[in-house]
Amino acid sequence: MNEVQGKALQFLRETEGVANGKCWRWLQKCHLMKSLEALIMAALSQSLKTNAIKARIDGTQEDASCRMCCDKDETINHLLSECPKLAQVEYKLGHDNVAKGIHWDLCKQYG
Repeated sequence: MNEVQGKALQFLRETEGVANGKCWRWLQKCHLMKSLEALIMAALSQSLKTNAIKARIDGTQEDASCRMCCDKDETINHLLSECPKLAQVEYKLGHDNVAKGIHWDLCKQYG
């Protein structure tokens, strides 16, 4: 088991009782590969090895700046919603894919 999977399992154990597990049901329904599920859980628990973590916690790196924009510290929040370089393509692509899924579900539901 790799470090990310271990962190994900630890996070799941710690949060198992939260709202009777209702907040994690979406994860069970997605049928994701275990490695992707572990990555998602590691991101949720802020335990991915971003530059900020490497610089401030691990001490293995001096610069905490984002690899993409080199402007702000590379944190999970920055990568997921604040990085201007990722906003140009990746955020829009993710948004569009979610909208396609919702549209398809509505089409199936209402014929």
